[in-house]
Amino acid sequence: MTRRRVVIEITETHAKGLRGVEHKGSLRIESCVVRSLGGANKREDIFDEILAWAGVSPVTLLIPRRGVVFQKIILPTREAGEIRKMLDLRVGGLTPFVREELVYGYELLGEDTEEGYSPLRAVLVPRQRVQDVLKPFLNAGRVPQTLTVNVLGLYPGAVLGGMPDNGKEDCLALLDVDQASALLCFYVGDRLLFSRPFSRGSRALSEGKSESFSQDILRACRAFREKQHKDIERMVIFSDAKGVGRLKTLMGSQDVEIISPFSCSDKRTDAVRQAMQDNPGISLTAAVGCLFREDKRNLNLMPDEIVSCQKERELRRQASGCLVMFLVAAFLGLVFLKAGTMKDQRFLERIESRYTALSVEEKTARRRVGFLRTLGRSFSERMETVVILSALFECASPTLAFRSLDLQGSGELTIEGLAKSGPSLNVFQEALAGSPKFKDVTLRHASQAAENMEFQITCHLARDAGGPL
Repeated sequence: MTRRRVVIEITETHAKGLRGVEHKGSLRIESCVVRSLGGANKREDIFDEILAWAGVSPVTLLIPRRGVVFQKIILPTREAGEIRKMLDLRVGGLTPFVREELVYGYELLGEDTEEGYSPLRAVLVPRQRVQDVLKPFLNAGRVPQTLTVNVLGLYPGAVLGGMPDNGKEDCLALLDVDQASALLCFYVGDRLLFSRPFSRGSRALSEGKSESFSQDILRACRAFREKQHKDIERMVIFSDAKGVGRLKTLMGSQDVEIISPFSCSDKRTDAVRQAMQDNPGISLTAAVGCLFREDKRNLNLMPDEIVSCQKERELRRQASGCLVMFLVAAFLGLVFLKAGTMKDQRFLERIESRYTALSVEEKTARRRVGFLRTLGRSFSERMETVVILSALFECASPTLAFRSLDLQGSGELTIEGLAKSGPSLNVFQEALAGSPKFKDVTLRHASQAAENMEFQITCHLARDAGGPL
């Protein structure tokens, strides 16, 4: 079985996309796209082009390391549900933001240090920043399957790009240089300990700003030593940008190795090497690493409300599909019933004209026609009930639940249920009032009960609205 998946990385200056194809457990990159976000083209047009290139494949969206908070913590539980609840209580104290202004997730770090305890890395991003990154995708109606941070793919991407694996206990400093930014990460083995983003990249090196850049890197190395109490045994600059050699010279006291990314022939990453040749100074290392990482290991920072909305949209799509299938089946059933009824009527006419004396058979035929007509009316009533429920489902939100529905013969519908809050009840009432399926919407009763609000709403079916009702 062949399946495709796409990684899109958004930086301050570029949008980059990798499309991988997996066949019989082997993954290779079949296509790369790099677009500048600072040119004459509108950002919306660029994102539309990349999404068209991505097709219907599931998308993993990467955001830059800058502005993202990483915090290692240990929680006294192993249960995923309890970890999430404990993290909800802790995140407010990890940043200056309140919990509602953050999007956050976590990665488990190896084995439990003690029985019943879980060491993990909490990852926190300001919600506004996440919304800004997701906006062009939501406007295009494409919700990424996964939202994660590019730094998590840097090490596996560098190994795929030609860097030898680090020793199990060796301390490695890895510098990845992009056009307008750079990322310095420190590892013991393949475990990320510390990372530092820079606002300088290959463009600054080509403009002769290597000295200040090298000073920033050396300061970050000193900060790492002071915080982690570890000596850096190996340092790798993963870039082929102009000026990298000068950067190595300025860092004289360090034992620095320069590796040209994806320079070796590898069918899995040949497309990456070509894209980097076409876009000098661009880094695709983190995107490659996230593409080849196992899906279950990719931290997902997608906001809960967007995930819920996507699930609700998918449920509505499935419900709409089922409703359409039911209506088509019902329509075909009515057609067949009508055809059968007409056939029986013609048969009855022949019976009446030829066998007027056979009253018993005449009565039997009339009863059969009556049964078919009753069955047709039953189908019609069931279709009307499905349309009413579908209209109510479109007006309702996930924060509202129905307790009872009472439909009178006069067309008056009484709805009783529970709402999480007054605003959610108001939204439901406004949606009913704005629906072409209902009219005369009135809130009869609303009272607070424990954590929910009990309510009763009455309305009438709009049988003259042009629909099946």
